[in-house]
Amino acid sequence: MRYTKMAAAGNSFAIIEWPESLELPDSNTVCNWSNAEIGIGFDQLMIIREASKISADAKYYIFNADGSKAEQCGNGARCVAKYLSKKKDKKNIKLESVSGDVEALVLKDSNVTISLGIPDFNPKSLPFFYNDKKDIYITNFKEISLKYSVLSVGNPHIVVLNDGLGDKNLEDISYFFQNEKNLFPEGVNVGFMKIINKELITLRVFERGVGETLACGTGAVAAVAVGIKYYDLNEKVKVTMLGGELAVSWPSLLDQLWLTGKTNYCNDGEINYEG
Repeated sequence: MRYTKMAAAGNSFAIIEWPESLELPDSNTVCNWSNAEIGIGFDQLMIIREASKISADAKYYIFNADGSKAEQCGNGARCVAKYLSKKKDKKNIKLESVSGDVEALVLKDSNVTISLGIPDFNPKSLPFFYNDKKDIYITNFKEISLKYSVLSVGNPHIVVLNDGLGDKNLEDISYFFQNEKNLFPEGVNVGFMKIINKELITLRVFERGVGETLACGTGAVAAVAVGIKYYDLNEKVKVTMLGGELAVSWPSLLDQLWLTGKTNYCNDGEINYEG
């Protein structure tokens, strides 16, 4: 099976055009492939198949490094768009995903912009089970008061305001939320947002099924959406993550979120598959 390895803001992806005649890979296969020592090595596997709509260029499916499926992946979608742009020799790419349609525009200097829909702040969209629906929730964890909001941007996110939390605490807190199955029965991506000013935030993300990653596209748009809606950020925000910078814009609360950042080709290769 031929694959293309790509990267975006520190996230690594394997992209495979999957034959329509084959079933999608099982979780054990994906997990083995994600291991760089015995497979390809990636944060997520992006499977490309034929689109169901004439207007779309392709449909993609996402698998996390642990073999679980994901509904959306912003940086992965940007890599898929760049991959297809080169193959089809076009700048505007339309994609289908499990969580909805995605528009992409491939720009100069390796930048790709994609739409990620209108964020859904209804707890049921994650799902998130809590007694009362609130804009900002407060929970105590090991004598630390945590302020957080929940939303779906095609996949579930919790955005915690990082106001002096230590690095060790971030890992512990993310583990706490991701294992609270009574609150998040389908798991959740946990982001820690530190507001620098109205146009700049820093972000650490612990992804469901992956762990902490150098960047997370949907995590970036989720954090900015929370920042604009509840913390008075501007409509265009730069997001600094461990792997680099992403730009997010949200023109109004009724518009789609837009994510922009660089993408890079790494290498092409082949891997054995007995399906």
